Amino acid sequence: ELFRAIKRLTLVDLLEREEGELPFERNRFKFKVKPFEIVTLKLEF
Repeated sequence: ELFRAIKRLTLVDLLEREEGELPFERNRFKFKVKPFEIVTLKLEF
């Protein structure tokens, strides 16, 4: 759980190009990461 209200949660590549939005509820989010996978998220508050 995060300390500030999330307005938007986006999956991005390493150059911060958007790849899609992720669902979240009450400042909490879940997603699966494969072994050795790098995940970059962009959070907007």
